[in-house]
Amino acid sequence: MALAGTDLYTSLNFQQQATDYRARFIARLNDDAARHSKYGGFYEYHKGAALWAAVPDFAYHLPTLLRTLPHYGAELLALLLWVLALPVALHLATRRLAL
Repeated sequence: MALAGTDLYTSLNFQQQATDYRARFIARLNDDAARHSKYGGFYEYHKGAALWAAVPDFAYHLPTLLRTLPHYGAELLALLLWVLALPVALHLATRRLAL
């Protein structure tokens, strides 16, 4: 799952990046409203196309493999043990069948 980017760590990373983007987006909208609306006339304030053009699109940056794999040390160790134990188990099984 970590290699496919569908693990919990990657999901939490996406959530954090989306939350940071949303906070910057809302701050920009609030700043524009504070600068361009009249006191008491907030409901008459309309956002222009320039404001929406100035807001960058959300772009998710997937964490690198080197940042993701350290979270899965125990799983990688277990996988390595299975890979190493399989030839030993096959060898023992074939020895018993040969007897």
